Amino acid sequence: MRKNLTRTNPFTRIQALKAAIWVSLTINIILIMGMIYDDSANLISVLRKDGINYVLFFSLQFACNLLLFFLLFLFCFRLTGRKQEIKYAALKAFTGIVVICLLVSPLLSRFQLYVFEDISESGIAQFTIFNLVKDLIAGLVVILLTETMNQAYKQEQANIMNQQLLVENIKVKYEALKNQLDPHFLFNSLNTLNGLIGMDEEKAHEYVDNLSSVFRYTLHSKTIVKLEEEMEFVNAYISLLKIRFGQNMKVRYEIDNKFRNYYIMPVSIQLLVENAVKHNIIHNKSPLLILIETNARGNLTVSNLVNLRPEKNIGGVGLVNLSERYKLLFKKDIEIKNANGFFSVEIPLLNETDKITNI
Repeated sequence: MRKNLTRTNPFTRIQALKAAIWVSLTINIILIMGMIYDDSANLISVLRKDGINYVLFFSLQFACNLLLFFLLFLFCFRLTGRKQEIKYAALKAFTGIVVICLLVSPLLSRFQLYVFEDISESGIAQFTIFNLVKDLIAGLVVILLTETMNQAYKQEQANIMNQQLLVENIKVKYEALKNQLDPHFLFNSLNTLNGLIGMDEEKAHEYVDNLSSVFRYTLHSKTIVKLEEEMEFVNAYISLLKIRFGQNMKVRYEIDNKFRNYYIMPVSIQLLVENAVKHNIIHNKSPLLILIETNARGNLTVSNLVNLRPEKNIGGVGLVNLSERYKLLFKKDIEIKNANGFFSVEIPLLNETDKITNI
């Protein structure tokens, strides 16, 4: 794709040959139809005496047209690869077409009639002039076709570049949003570790081991992961929380196995679990219950009992961040509910087809 954007000349000889074939076929069909309905033409009366000569003439006509228009398209295509003002480019194209036609068209006309007998000099002259006028008019069509193809090519490249810029912009925004989470997660983790040091050395060492595994996952560069991979990471993260909260924190899983190969944004479930821990009171009289489940719509929901800490609001920067990342990357919205003492966030899962379409 990038090669197309950096090429000086957007057209090739193969494209010139294909264009010449189409133009030559069109002209031959027009000539055949015209000569069939023009009984006054001396040439057609000669050709009708012999069907072989009739086929030979139009074969030669097609071959000569093909050669001439191949040269014309090559010339015009070469001009499109040069940076120059439009008026100078048009003048060069017109001048070049006229010169090529004046030099080549009469020679090709003579060659076409060379194999035929009983054609007078006046007939040859008329045929030569007719071909020259026809070729000059067709040469102008070549200029118009080349310009049309060039504009279409430029528009296509502009669309490709816009798409590339859009994708790169989304990636930049996504990485910026993702990087906002890393310091926040590190800060909370170090606070937890600080609480364990000096109180329970064995748990502190276990916590460090689990924490290194968690950060190894968070630092990978994947844009999306399978739900199964994400759940392995979430289990490791929750094990860190349980070291801190013990039986005061309970997590229940209801994951349908058919969704384990679906795709999800990395660290999204962890963020929702962390959000529940950060905003709710957790102690033995009021344990935190978190439910992680899939539903028939192919989405995943993380919900928890609400027991807010004083001066804490549900949501926050992390939830807004997650919503923005899903809009940027998946082009889908997350659904947030707060009713009947439960706070829940429903996030979409992508199957293989959705992954190919959206990512």
